[in-house]
Amino acid sequence: MKKMVNIIGFPRSLPVIKINDTLSISYYDCVEDTEVLSKAAETIAARLKAAACGCVITTETKGVGIATLSAACAALPLIVLRKNATPILPKDAWIEVDGGGSITSGKRGGFYIRSDKAAALASYKNIWLVDDIYSTGETLKTVKAALQTQFDKPLSGAAFILQETAAPRCLDAAEGVPLYFCGRLPFPN
Repeated sequence: MKKMVNIIGFPRSLPVIKINDTLSISYYDCVEDTEVLSKAAETIAARLKAAACGCVITTETKGVGIATLSAACAALPLIVLRKNATPILPKDAWIEVDGGGSITSGKRGGFYIRSDKAAALASYKNIWLVDDIYSTGETLKTVKAALQTQFDKPLSGAAFILQETAAPRCLDAAEGVPLYFCGRLPFPN
């Protein structure tokens, strides 16, 4: 089964995946959708500039593409919380951040941030999370907690391409963090 949706002006036919007897979702993978990524990056970059964002942060997931493009369009630094420390760099080049892991698999673990990026966090004000799709809010909670507990920094806002929701409109805030969406991805049922 497929569902036609409009994603920031671009029609897409998305597969509908049954999660359980009461929930099905329209699956959208933005990684290779250059039309949507380009338009969303321009839109999100304008929002980041209007909010006086000082730094973009994201996790090492499908959202890296939109975060990278948005940060580049807004001429902002980007920090990626990674799933693994790259073995090419020395061990002391990484700091482990508690509480991350795979949001989709539910496995808990940690993230790694390069030590030079962690040191740079001290100078950044108004840090925004940029990601592809907001569904459960788990990424937002994890990034907010990591910034607060390990870097004594608030998460000032979050921007996403889409909010996956059954609600008639997008959320304005979650976890006390203002949210911005380019659009919404409605549940098919």
